[in-house]
Amino acid sequence: MITTVEQLLSALDSLPHKARLRHTALTAHALAARGELRPLLTALDRLGPYERRLGALAALAGADTDHLAARLADPDPVVRRYALRGARASAVPDGVVEAAYDDAPAVVRADLARLLRDGSRPALAERLLLRLRTERGDRDAALLLPGCSPEFTARMLPELAGAVAFEGWSLLARRHPAAVLDQAERELASLSPRLRGSWWPHRANGIAAALPAAPARVLDLLERHGPGDLPDPLHDRLADLVDADAERTARWLADPGRESSRWERTPNPAVLRRLVAAAPPSLHRLAARWSHRGAYVTMLRAVPPADRTAFHEAVAATRPGHAPGGIPDGVLALLPQAERHAVAREEVARGRAERWSAFEVWPALAMLPPAEARPELLDATGSGDADDRAFAWRQVMSNAGYAADPAEVATVLDLAARRLRNERDPVRRAALEAFGALRAPLLAAALTGTTGRVGRDDLQRLCLDALRARDCSPATRTAVRSLALGLLDSSADAELLAFAVHLMRELTTHTGSLAPAVRLDRALRHGRERLVLDAVRPWLDTAAGRGDHAPLLALVEAFGNRARRIPELQDRLAAGLLDCPDGAFAELAAAWLADPATRAGRVAALLEREPSAAALAPVLDVLAADRTDLLDRALADPPPTGRFPAPGAVRALPRFRRADRWLPRQQRAAVRLAETALADPGQSLDDRAALLREAAGVPGYGYELVRRCGGAAEAGADPAALAAAAVGEAPDAALRLLVCSAGADDAAAVWAIADQVALRVRPDALASALRELLTREGGVKVTVRKSAARLAARHLPPEDAAELLAGAALDACAHPDLRTAAVALAPALLPAEAAWSLLESAVADGPEAARCAVLRGPAEVAPAHRSRYGRLVTGLLATADELTSQSVFWSLAEWAAYAPEVTGTLTDMVTDLTSSLTWEAAGKTLLGIAGSELPHPAGGAAPGSALHEAVTRLLSAMASEDGASQGGRSQEGGSRNGASQGGDADGPERPARHRLCHLLDSTMVTVPGRLCAPLARQVAAEPRLTGLRVSLLVRAVDPAMPEAELTTACRELSAAVADRPALAGRSAAQLHQRHYYSSRSMQQMEGALGAVRTLSAGTLPDGLFAAALAAALGPGLNWPGPWRAAVRTLRRHQDAEVREAADAIDLTAR
Repeated sequence: MITTVEQLLSALDSLPHKARLRHTALTAHALAARGELRPLLTALDRLGPYERRLGALAALAGADTDHLAARLADPDPVVRRYALRGARASAVPDGVVEAAYDDAPAVVRADLARLLRDGSRPALAERLLLRLRTERGDRDAALLLPGCSPEFTARMLPELAGAVAFEGWSLLARRHPAAVLDQAERELASLSPRLRGSWWPHRANGIAAALPAAPARVLDLLERHGPGDLPDPLHDRLADLVDADAERTARWLADPGRESSRWERTPNPAVLRRLVAAAPPSLHRLAARWSHRGAYVTMLRAVPPADRTAFHEAVAATRPGHAPGGIPDGVLALLPQAERHAVAREEVARGRAERWSAFEVWPALAMLPPAEARPELLDATGSGDADDRAFAWRQVMSNAGYAADPAEVATVLDLAARRLRNERDPVRRAALEAFGALRAPLLAAALTGTTGRVGRDDLQRLCLDALRARDCSPATRTAVRSLALGLLDSSADAELLAFAVHLMRELTTHTGSLAPAVRLDRALRHGRERLVLDAVRPWLDTAAGRGDHAPLLALVEAFGNRARRIPELQDRLAAGLLDCPDGAFAELAAAWLADPATRAGRVAALLEREPSAAALAPVLDVLAADRTDLLDRALADPPPTGRFPAPGAVRALPRFRRADRWLPRQQRAAVRLAETALADPGQSLDDRAALLREAAGVPGYGYELVRRCGGAAEAGADPAALAAAAVGEAPDAALRLLVCSAGADDAAAVWAIADQVALRVRPDALASALRELLTREGGVKVTVRKSAARLAARHLPPEDAAELLAGAALDACAHPDLRTAAVALAPALLPAEAAWSLLESAVADGPEAARCAVLRGPAEVAPAHRSRYGRLVTGLLATADELTSQSVFWSLAEWAAYAPEVTGTLTDMVTDLTSSLTWEAAGKTLLGIAGSELPHPAGGAAPGSALHEAVTRLLSAMASEDGASQGGRSQEGGSRNGASQGGDADGPERPARHRLCHLLDSTMVTVPGRLCAPLARQVAAEPRLTGLRVSLLVRAVDPAMPEAELTTACRELSAAVADRPALAGRSAAQLHQRHYYSSRSMQQMEGALGAVRTLSAGTLPDGLFAAALAAALGPGLNWPGPWRAAVRTLRRHQDAEVREAADAIDLTAR
């Protein structure tokens, strides 16, 4: 019985890795039962990494809680994970877990958080969260939220939401779905529609994780605040939404107000079939939304055939302006034959009448019965152009497929076999591909039964003629192979299976390979592999007879993992290893050892036959990962003699990423071989550097190897490699190396691993090093200081980090780049007052890059700080240069909801006639804010709003300009007989009028539609702005308005041009131009029709506007009867101008 360390290590020495772990666990369990485990654990813990890891495993197996509890914060990640597993499975006291947090590195704290977030210790998680929030900041505290109670999480999440990592929302939502959805609702309600679009991708994984628990609440969020395009995590959960409420899901997806991209991602076929099966009332509107996409074909295919015509007509009726005909081929093919034939005849007739090309007519012609379509299509196969012939043959095959009659398919097969023998390869390929595209049951029916023998002969002749042709292309061989595989996969008829096997045999005979490469495991159902093997066996035997194993390897690759369960293939691989040439041995060995279930026994048998095979990479991989007991012979120096490696070849080394599975002596031997290879001058510097990086991870020996090679540039070692090696083995040494190299020329390369070091060192040591780097007067590169600033913001408590950054960045000698980096980090450190000082100083007197770094959107700032931050962003307008100011204006539209002074500042800038640089950008931003959903006085143009105030000031300034102009002309007239010597009335001396017109009537500025009417009324008192007023009223007319509102808007426009007939005509032309395409996107047209009817009985301007709306909307609706009647009424109007305008409307226009 094992009782000592020496006995245990001796017993483990000859075992492979998995057996060592199993034997250790069994021994520990037996010793624990006798109470003799503790001395063994103590002795193991005094030795190296290998023994300490065995001790941790033994403690876990023997349930030694005290040993594991003392190692919850162990620097060795393997020992620590064993301890954490034990803590999860046993009653480790809460106090021990809490004590493990004391001065623990970040990686340890993250592991401890994973222990607690399963909810098994909510009281401890809550206590630690409050402590860590004070000591380490919100980021560390947020890691513990999943492990807290629902009530505590609901209370703390609003404060910690900004610190939850992107990947952390999924777990948090699974544990506390209600709290996450509550937080999502609060955040979405506080954001503008523009910001909500960017919010969803960052929170979608959390919402998706909460969806199974509360699908109705997720639907509420989508309906009230949903994005235009559904993010992928939620898109993947659409099936859950459909199961919960198919109607609400379909209604939201079909909502015309949802502004998605034209090629939005559509649900997968399974979800679409669920939607069709549920048959919600909004299904037709949803299908109409995707009628131009493949999703519609999938939905229509899911409808029972007898109901497809009604479904398609219902979908077409929901599309505004739908017209009969014009059905895509994929949709038409799914309709019942009678309806398909009728529509196809109409399409063919229309195509011939409109002189369509043959390529446009033939697909519709192919939908007709063969008796009608085939004669013309067969005539086309005699065209002098090969492309035309190929396309025609495709349509001939498709016509037989649409007929769904095996006899028709057999007839076409006979025609193709007789006519295509001497055709060009592209034509033969087109025919073969068309046969392969037929439905498998239809093709199988044509090749079986009473006429099946003839059909098989015809298809065989067609395939063999194609393969034997001199111009046979890879694409043609692919078509033949696809045909054969399709028959093998779908048929149950013995004769047809034999025919498919024969085709495969002929293919390999003619090509000598399976090329083009194919994945048979994806093309065939299980159980059909034997048929393929029967087909290619002669090919394999012939190749093996001449020592060529490439066909066997190609077949194994084609079968993928299924090859492991085909005994004949495995036997052929084993036989090939006995007599194959040296060049093929490695590939055959890799294929034979691919099965994890058998590779351990097979590699032993292989090495028994050929010991030198241990030098081959595929064999080394198995030895390093599974049969570590046999690894010694591969590491022997000198290596075993035999066939491998070839003379002059570089000796292969095992993959060091598995080094933690090896015995210490094996690790030493592998590192020694690596050191020998590093000293080989025949290896390139890049190869040596790569080998050094790989060997650096060997526990206990890799770091020492890098240290020994650290001074030898020819070995590929440098300070960066040394630091990288020290990260896992000696993080404290790596930190010292970082500090010492801060002023070196290669500091940037060394500091590339600074983040990894910071995660593994003690917080106190990290804080001390960062303080030294940021406060040292000289000898530190700017790049290093910036990296240190980022590490401080990431790993130090926010208050400490803010004070450190502020002290370093605001120093008179600080580099501008450091100041910019510190300012960019400051928002994450709020509400620390030092962080506010950094930001405010950047706005006041910082470099321009620092001012740009201040610029953030509201979504990037915690809700509690948005008001103050918004004032900060607004203040940039007074100090930033012109380029930065443009970015500020762009963001102010988002900040207006949180900083009310934004609109006041913009109003002052727009009305400051002494400034000519920024008023235009300020005006655009002010209009955007006024047109948003913000409440009065920021939003809208009502009296008292910011926009109303700006227009009022400009109107007052216009009046002042007019008075000054009149006075100037009067005075000048007395001296110069009334001759005006001033500038043009629209020139620079009238800046207020120029600014107002540019703001409200420029092509460079878009006034939101809902603001146009209020603004038009505001400027109505100024007769010289009639043109501006009319322009605004034209833009206020929206055909989608309710009838009463649309009529009122048009009559208000009529009143503005009542005494200006020429202006009325121009306004009518503008209405027609603005709304020519509106009907194609409108859902309800009754209001527009009613308004046209009402206006038809009105004045001259009313009639002109009615005619303009009818001419604009009618073509998109295909001129239904009521709209034709409205135009005929206008043609009888009392005013000749209206009658002439109505007569000019073409009722056949589309």
